[in-house]
Amino acid sequence: MLPIPGLADWPIAMGQRDAFLAWAAGFFDGEGCIRINVQHFPRMRNPSASLSMGITNTVAAPLLMLNTAYRGCYRTYRHHNPKHAKYAKWTISGQTAYRFAKDILPFARVKHDQIALGIAFYELPWRSPGQGHHRPRTPEQVQVDLEYASRISLAKRMPLGAVRT
Repeated sequence: MLPIPGLADWPIAMGQRDAFLAWAAGFFDGEGCIRINVQHFPRMRNPSASLSMGITNTVAAPLLMLNTAYRGCYRTYRHHNPKHAKYAKWTISGQTAYRFAKDILPFARVKHDQIALGIAFYELPWRSPGQGHHRPRTPEQVQVDLEYASRISLAKRMPLGAVRT
């Protein structure tokens, strides 16, 4: 067993990395969400923007696998309506979301364009690992961040049947 770069100490036998990433991409295509969080804080001159990805599901096992591979935030919840099943959420942001996005992009079909936009957003020249959205930005850079957030939202409205092959 070898640790695979980008999979945070996930021991996968040689040759299984692509199979795991293809599974993760398919699961994310069906159940996941990618967004650029834009937050306006009263004391900040410019809004903050950060890359975020997550999956919500009533089955915990796949989320625990992803959390083991990439770390992140894994939580379980009870629905306020007792007739609804308990559910779990796995979320990642910043550099972890960027690494996950880069790993699954070659295998993604449904959310390929959204993931590519998220990667491009994170690779903007005014961002750097560990500093992400905390660096001061010019008004033009803030506008570009907001445009990326809008473009990801628009990519989610892709017409039915427009899946990448």
